[in-house]
Amino acid sequence: MLCSQYWFSSWLLAPIEHQHQPYNINSPDLADIEQIFVLAGYYESRSTLPDHTRWPNASYKRNTTALFLHEKLQVPILITGGHFLSDKQVSYSEFSKVFFLDKGVAEEALIAVPHGHNTFTEISAVVEHLNQKRTLIISSATHIPRIELFLESIAPEADYVFFPVEYLSRKQLSFVVNPPALYALRSSQRAIYEYLALTYYTWFMPER
Repeated sequence: MLCSQYWFSSWLLAPIEHQHQPYNINSPDLADIEQIFVLAGYYESRSTLPDHTRWPNASYKRNTTALFLHEKLQVPILITGGHFLSDKQVSYSEFSKVFFLDKGVAEEALIAVPHGHNTFTEISAVVEHLNQKRTLIISSATHIPRIELFLESIAPEADYVFFPVEYLSRKQLSFVVNPPALYALRSSQRAIYEYLALTYYTWFMPER
C-alpha cells in the first residue's frame, strides 16, 4: 500500500533523480559539448508492429532527446548496445542507428559501438571515445547515479555533462493520499532496484 502512493514513490526517487542540474536543449551551458552519448534502452526486435511502437518510453525519450540535441549542437552521436535483444543475432545499436538515419542524421555523424549488455559494459566499450571529447550523456534520470559511479571507476579522465530524461518524480514533494496506483508501484520498484544496484556496485565494482 505504501509503495502504491505517489508521494512515497517520489520520496524514494527524488534523491536519485535530482542529483544533477537539469538542462533544456537551448541552454548556453551546452555550447562546448563535442559529442553526445546516448545509452541503450530496449527495442522489440521480433515484433511485427510498426517501428515506432517497438521502442519503450525510456528508449524513445533518450533517442529523441539525442536527435534534438544533435540538430541544435551539430555534434556526433555515440550509440552503444550489443546483442541483448529478443533476437540475439542483432545488436541494439543497429536499430538505434537506423532510428537516427530515418530522422535525417547523416551516417558520418553516428558512431555505433555494437557492444555492451548492461551499463558497465556499455561504458567500458566507449571509454576511449569519452576520454577524447567533452561529452553530453543522455539517459533516464534514475539511471544517472549508476552511470556516474561507473564513470568515476573506469573513465576518471572523461569530461562529461549529464542530460537526464524520463523523470518519474518531482523535486518538490507534497503529501497526498491516493488510491493504490500501479504507476507508483512501478516507480517504487525502480527506485528500490537502483538503490540496491548502487549499494552492490559500491562494494563490488566489476573489473573492466
